[in-house]
Amino acid sequence: MKMSRVAITGLGTICGNGHSTVEVWKNLLAGQSGITLLENRDPKFCPVPIAGVVKNFKISDSLLEPKEQDRYDFFIHYALHAADEALKQSGLLDAQVNKEKVGCLLGVGLGGFPLIESCLKNFLDKGARRVSPFFIPGIIPNMTTGLISIHYGFTGVNYTIASACASAGHAISAAATEI
Repeated sequence: MKMSRVAITGLGTICGNGHSTVEVWKNLLAGQSGITLLENRDPKFCPVPIAGVVKNFKISDSLLEPKEQDRYDFFIHYALHAADEALKQSGLLDAQVNKEKVGCLLGVGLGGFPLIESCLKNFLDKGARRVSPFFIPGIIPNMTTGLISIHYGFTGVNYTIASACASAGHAISAAATEI
């Protein structure tokens, strides 16, 4: 089997200690952790007092129109934001490329809980007719790659890998294989 080289040309990051790769790296070098005490935590339901929480984040209106932002769970916002950063770093957005050969492959461990929770609350408080028709599209993992591809016009390979904590490594390996 012939070995081919694959290079990572852009990174996108969003986590508890930053909303960009540069910001996260700067904070790591400064010894700033993204782990904080949880506010308004009920120990009866959440015995762990700390977590890595993404704070003060709002997706750019240019990535997701304001009327669509409430339709999609935060993990989808994060994926769009990180993909945009990675694509800008890569130079791909400024290059003349055949968009049929540009694909999107992403790893998602688990997402959708805030939207699932609010939808369940609506259902219990107001009944089934108050469940949004956008509920399922708002939580499914493959909506991440679909929205990224639609936003940039990519029509190549497109899928999302959901293999728990191994999702990121699995996605990187699968993307290298696709290349």
